[in-house]
This record gives sequence, structure tokens and C-alpha cells, in this order.
Amino acid sequence: MRKLLFTAIHPAPYIDSWIEGLKKTFSVSIAYNYKKSAAKTWKTYKPNAGIIIKEYGLINWTRLIAKNDVIILNGWNKLYNIYTLFIALLLKKKIAVFSDYPIETRKSSFKWLSKKIFLSLLVPRILCATHSTQKYYQEIFAYKEKNTLFFPYATKEAPISNDFNLKRIKSIKEGDNIRFFVANNFRERKGYDVLTKALTLLDKDLLKQVAFIIAGSGELQKEFSSKIQKILPNVKFLGWIEEKEYSKLLQESDVLIHASTFEPFGIPPIDAMKHGKLIISSNGVKSISDMVVNGKNGFMFHAGNSVELAQLLTQTINLKEKIYKIGQRGKYDICKVYNNSFLNDLNL
Repeated sequence: MRKLLFTAIHPAPYIDSWIEGLKKTFSVSIAYNYKKSAAKTWKTYKPNAGIIIKEYGLINWTRLIAKNDVIILNGWNKLYNIYTLFIALLLKKKIAVFSDYPIETRKSSFKWLSKKIFLSLLVPRILCATHSTQKYYQEIFAYKEKNTLFFPYATKEAPISNDFNLKRIKSIKEGDNIRFFVANNFRERKGYDVLTKALTLLDKDLLKQVAFIIAGSGELQKEFSSKIQKILPNVKFLGWIEEKEYSKLLQESDVLIHASTFEPFGIPPIDAMKHGKLIISSNGVKSISDMVVNGKNGFMFHAGNSVELAQLLTQTINLKEKIYKIGQRGKYDICKVYNNSFLNDLNL
């Protein structure tokens, strides 16, 4: 079995899913930049054991590169990543670098030219989190299609049972509030300003027909919790939640809102769609930006546009009988794209 050195910024459940899939093909060594994430404060999560690169030492790191056949790096912005690329190329190792959808670089700028040269000389393959990421590197940097491999975050498998959705359909018909779920940290690009403005545009009678649960932490939590609480008559703020509670809340909700102005990937909309839930998302969420068709498999608005979001919220509340019909089509479409089969098809 070939040996793989896999690097990640920090441990996370979605990283573990990658690793478990890769272990079917490789003997995997794991290396992290940091022991844990500052923003994602899991308490019960137990990650895969791995070395911390900064604590490992340059000589030991070089030896580890030499011992492995394949190297997967978590980017190229760190000095150790550039060093690793040089050493791995000298030792003729198979190399791939993972990339989310990047902040876009203006074509013909100095930064663009530098990156184009860097990619052509040092990066033989890019593992792209989304299909839109593949297109970006092909179109903006003329990167060869065969060298951009689809490699999304390994997401939850779609539940086999549909019983929880059937119960919610029945409850909504009997007059229960529509349950909206927001799972997003309170940071500037997460779109809470857009959501708050959209909620102020809704008719007060409509607001009485919904219940919101908002999970997430961050520096803007106090500000937007206070604002949203003044608008919504039925809302709960849970702060940071663990994976088990997150999965439970997904099952119990009807609609997931993801209003981020820019999301290099975006896992919650995928999870929600796999559960057959309706998603209302901005087109800044790159995991689904090229696959949602309004009214067919979900709803999408232009990033930052609170008026469009308000219109979609109004439409959802007024046409509540269509929530799960759209959600079911979304489940079918999302499972064709994000099904973790890419881990079996990875050609390195």
C-alpha cells in the first residue's frame, strides 16, 4: 500500500471523513498546522491523531516527506508548504494541493501573474473543493483540466429514512410554524447583516408563522442576536453546538438559510439538502452556487441582496406546501454531486 502524507490546517470532522476514505487506498500520515480551530470550539469531538508541523522540526519534516509516496498539501500560502513542494518535487513524489474556491484575483494583475507562474512551476495537481473551483483555475490561470481534480469536503451520507420529513409535512399542514435553521458563525462574511435586513422587510403576520433556531458563535454574535431578537417573535440562539446536536436540528427543521456573502465551500447547505430540506442560500456559497435552480431544488439569491432574500422568505412561507417537494428534488440533485465516491476515484 502506498504511503500518503496528508496535511490540514486543523482537525475537524470533515477532515476525518477524508482521512477515513483515503485509508482504504493509502497508509496515511496526518499533519496539522494547529492543534485545534480557534473559531470551531468542539468539546466532545475527538480528532484523528497527527503531528503538529511547527513542533516537528525541519529535519524530521523532511524525513517524513521522503518516507511517503504521495503528498497532499492544504494550500500554498504557508512557508512550510512552499518548502514541502520544493522537496517533494526534488524527490519526485506525487503531489497535489487542495484549494477551496479562492478570493478572486483580477486577471492581468501582478498577483495573478505571480500565481500563474507559481502554479505552472510548482503545483502539478490541484484538488478542487467544488466544480466552480475547477472552472476558476482552468479559466483564470489556464490550468489544465486533467490536473484539476474534484475533491470536495467529505460530507454526511444522506439519511435512508424519510420519516422525520413526513412528520414535519403533517405538522405544517396542521398549522405548525415553519422551522428555519441557521448554522453559521457570527463573522463579517457570514451574512447576518443581510439576514437581519431581510427580516425587517417581512410582513409581521408572516413572522408569526415561523420559528427560528440560530446556531453559531463569533465576535458579532451579541450585536446580531440583539437585533434579530427584536424582529422575530419566536427565535432561539444556541451558540456553538456539537455535531450530534447539529444533525438533530437539521432533521427537525424545514428550511436552512445560508446568507454568507462569500463561502469558499459551505457544508450546511449540502447537509440540509441531503436531509431533503429546502435551502435558501446566497450565490456566494460556492459548494452549491452552480447547481441550485430557483423553485426547483432550492432557492438562491445574489450575495448581499437582502431584498431578494426577503422575497424568497415570503415565497417560502406563503407556499409552505411546496417546501418538501422542492427539498426532495434538492436531495436527489445534491446526492449526485456530493456522494464521497471521489475518494475511490482519486487518481494520484
